[in-house]
Amino acid sequence: AFAPLQSSWSSVAAGTGSRCRRRYVRSAVSALAAEKNGGKQQQKQGKKKGGGGGRGRGPKKPKNAYASTIILPETPFSQRANAAKREPEIQEYWKSIDLYNKLSADAESEGAERYVLHDGPPYANGDLHIGHALNKLLKDFINRYQLLKGKQVHYVPGWDCHGLPIEL
Repeated sequence: AFAPLQSSWSSVAAGTGSRCRRRYVRSAVSALAAEKNGGKQQQKQGKKKGGGGGRGRGPKKPKNAYASTIILPETPFSQRANAAKREPEIQEYWKSIDLYNKLSADAESEGAERYVLHDGPPYANGDLHIGHALNKLLKDFINRYQLLKGKQVHYVPGWDCHGLPIEL
């Protein structure tokens, strides 16, 4: 079993061996090592995941020399966003305080001036781009500003391209 391994290895080392021969050499070396270690090598290989031919990731990156000099503030905020968990909680909080309707009702009871923003139709053609976000953000800023000035703010969404209200 050792002679074919030796001849295959010499052809690989000389650069004349094929890819198939290299695989044979690798598996033969692994089998010999497993026999030597009483089968422990094969158990380790069975647990490996991924490819790469056993080359690994290379040497570890050295630790940053300045890591101990960085002083970060300690905050109660989590380092993780956990958006999937936190977003429903935040939405529930805003629904529970109902700030928009409270401010609108207060302005209406005081007889404040009405401010109505009629949104235009949504852009149905083409891909979304930063201009669409800017458009919506500016309308939101305007509504909030008018609300903080004490006016009754009413936002009327636009209509789609088929003449139906966007809510349908």
